[in-house]
Amino acid sequence: MNHDAIQSYIKIDDVPVMLTVEEFGKLLRISRNTAYAYVRSGVVPSVKGGKQIRIFRDDVYAMRRFGIPPDIP
Repeated sequence: MNHDAIQSYIKIDDVPVMLTVEEFGKLLRISRNTAYAYVRSGVVPSVKGGKQIRIFRDDVYAMRRFGIPPDIP
């Protein structure tokens, strides 16, 4: 079993409540640029504090459950 397959079985309790954009991208298996595009466009709700952007874990799991939107131009 490769690392990507194992990642599919991560328990929700093992994931931090607030994720960085990079962590968000890794969980959804999307590129860093696409993850930032989702944040900029408002596809995924995020919170900005200073220079840091955070995404709620529950929003990431909702995207995994209900489907990932197509790439944002």
